[in-house]
Amino acid sequence: MKKIISPILMCILVTQFAFAQNFTRNPRDTLIKANNSNIEYVGRWYPDNDNMDSSWGNSIEVEVSNTAFISVVLQPDFSNATIDYEYRLYPKNTTPPAKATYLHLTADQLSQPIELILASTKDITLDQNTTYILKFHRRSEALFGFTIFKGFLASTNAQTHKITDKSPIKFEFIGDSITAGFKVDNPSGQSSREIQYENANDAYGPLLAKKFGSDQWSMVAKSGIGIDEIQGSDVPMLARYPYKYFSWNPYPQDAKWDFSKSQPNIIILFLGTNDVVFNAYNPSNFKSKYEALLNMIHDNNTKAKIFCITPLYTTTPYHLPVWDAITTDIHQAVNESDPNHSYIFAIDPGTELDPWLTPKNAAQGGDYAGDMTHPNKMGHKLLAQNLYKIIKANPGVENLLR
Repeated sequence: MKKIISPILMCILVTQFAFAQNFTRNPRDTLIKANNSNIEYVGRWYPDNDNMDSSWGNSIEVEVSNTAFISVVLQPDFSNATIDYEYRLYPKNTTPPAKATYLHLTADQLSQPIELILASTKDITLDQNTTYILKFHRRSEALFGFTIFKGFLASTNAQTHKITDKSPIKFEFIGDSITAGFKVDNPSGQSSREIQYENANDAYGPLLAKKFGSDQWSMVAKSGIGIDEIQGSDVPMLARYPYKYFSWNPYPQDAKWDFSKSQPNIIILFLGTNDVVFNAYNPSNFKSKYEALLNMIHDNNTKAKIFCITPLYTTTPYHLPVWDAITTDIHQAVNESDPNHSYIFAIDPGTELDPWLTPKNAAQGGDYAGDMTHPNKMGHKLLAQNLYKIIKANPGVENLLR
């Protein structure tokens, strides 16, 4: 799971996003600014003047009425990144559409508001007497660049409403390119590094959250990351997790994330695959570094149940001794961090004789995207199904569901 774009020399400054967006606005239109109190953000979003910015963040939700249309207004980041999104726009109190509308947005396209279509009609025209729900999701992982959200453009008298039907269960998914949904949408099943084949929303995490009836989930995931430093790839997750965005450069002190803003109930930690695949495993310190990350996660999310997934068995056919060692270390780290197993738990995704995912090429009907590391859509669905059975049966989680 190597980096899929070359490192960008980023200078993260408070003023980095200064940008004059000169789109033409109809005098009858109004900008619902990003700091509107009725807009809901899920993930690590943070204010930047009137904007809301993110790279770890996942979704934006708004309930709006009295408008004949709605557009999203985004701003290019300093690297002019291309980032993929998807959204669902539908009338309130109706079933959300099964299929999201896909947006592949280059920096040039962001010079104008992006018109959004109603799922049922495939038209931009809305009924002003109807209240609509808009759920807008980022598909691309953090390393692709920043999302800079300015707001929604709507009719002059548009009204937003406080969202009252939020799920009581919040999730956070911490991991590498598997968690980020790298290659999940590749229809041919072959390895491909194209941005359109990555979709965080089709990965096991969001699928798992949906099984619990929740769309309250955030993702801290990046291709190539591990428990230890991966040569030529990235620093460990321990050096990334405390911060509100992803950066290739050292973080300034004010970049620390305020964990009190959103406390998840369930956290999934799925790391260790890159330590196996890239031979980064160090038996003298892997367990201690894993424990340090576990303790950091728990200290900042004291009420959360943390589930640690060991590497997929079929990901590592040529590194079995290392796979065994890492799996053992993860179990020991969990046992030592929480001897009573009251808030940290280890999950093995199958065994050598009974793996959760079949070790075949996707073209042969298997569960991987052609490279024996990244699950395809079916593989992620199987991961979510199996995790759901185990996590739902956990006594602490059962209490959440009551």
